[in-house]
Amino acid sequence: MSHLDTIHAVLDSRGISWVQLGAVVGLSPNDFYDVVSHEGQIWHVSLATFMRLAMALDLTPAQLLPDNAYLDGQGYTATPLHGGSAGLSYDLAELIVDRHAAAEAIAYHASALDVWLTDDYHLSQMPLIVLNVLCRYLDISIAEALGSFWHGIGRELHD
Repeated sequence: MSHLDTIHAVLDSRGISWVQLGAVVGLSPNDFYDVVSHEGQIWHVSLATFMRLAMALDLTPAQLLPDNAYLDGQGYTATPLHGGSAGLSYDLAELIVDRHAAAEAIAYHASALDVWLTDDYHLSQMPLIVLNVLCRYLDISIAEALGSFWHGIGRELHD
């Protein structure tokens, strides 16, 4: 089942309109309509919006990812919290050996990558597609990376 089918199935089962869900997620009706109606549009939302959508639908990030998400990567284990400062942004920063090569791989300037990797708040502004490309570059599964982020915001992973 594609992510669009999953979204529509949950909306239908709960009697929620896409306009209502869009308001909860924080997208205008037109933007949200694009996300729930066109393959590939979900890639352009921020991680924060993607996570709000998953929470609103009561799905895990992995359940909401498009079929072409990078899932083949090596295992990824989140760094334990120390001082409340570790998170996915910290882990990704630690995995990147060459910031300029990573920035080139994601087709953004290194300064944009540096900002996103400052902390998890800034990382939440990264477009989902950029995280997918970064995960491919680092050879880690985007589902596992998002699972770490999901857990970091206090959510449990259960399929």
